Amino acid sequence: MRNNWFYVEILTQLWEDRMNDDTTLAASSKNEDEIEDIELNNLREEYFTTLEKQVDSFAPRNMKIRFKKAFELAELKENESILDLGCGSDLNLVRFFPHIDLDKYLGLDICFGHNLENGLPEFIKTQKVDIIFMLEIIEHIENFKSLLKQCKQMLSDKGRIILSTPNKFRIVSGDILNNIGEDQTHIHCFGKSNMRNLARICGLKITKITGTYFSFPPIVRSIAIPTNRTIYSDVLVYRLEKMRD
Repeated sequence: MRNNWFYVEILTQLWEDRMNDDTTLAASSKNEDEIEDIELNNLREEYFTTLEKQVDSFAPRNMKIRFKKAFELAELKENESILDLGCGSDLNLVRFFPHIDLDKYLGLDICFGHNLENGLPEFIKTQKVDIIFMLEIIEHIENFKSLLKQCKQMLSDKGRIILSTPNKFRIVSGDILNNIGEDQTHIHCFGKSNMRNLARICGLKITKITGTYFSFPPIVRSIAIPTNRTIYSDVLVYRLEKMRD
């Protein structure tokens, strides 16, 4: 599952800069395809090495906690494929876990022309995926049920969906710097019972669930207290798998 837009959108400028350097081509007697493969791999390694070093400085504490919990719940194994829905322009999942095999990773987001409100794009619906990440997106999607059903159809036999969303029963929403109250881009809010019912309707079941953190008092998002407890946790992370007949 090659992440085509990754190479096109993110590395284009680096690629053009490198290829415009005549010494790159003159220094090698390899054919053009070999040069491109070597250069692309070098650029990819350079890019994500830089991102890995930047994670501590760019990411708020609450984001680090919930991504770590989601990845732990996924239990990624060697050679497993990943579909990352709502990956964001910064590829946050890959930024936190740069050892992910990009040849088995595909990220979709509206910023890359994939509007998940319309469901999954046709070109991937026939594929099978081992892990689908849906981190902080279901609360933004009007047609969340049909999207979840499509994801279920894509799961391999041992596939799982890792879904995180704000907890309906969290202590307080927002913080003093980003406004108190529900995020204005959220059109749904789920509790554990809501999610269990949604999973069942879509032919899925929740096999694991964990809390992430809570922020109280609501000062800034960087002040987040880690917790595995689901009660009052700001964000819950669910692991969903297909129901067995």
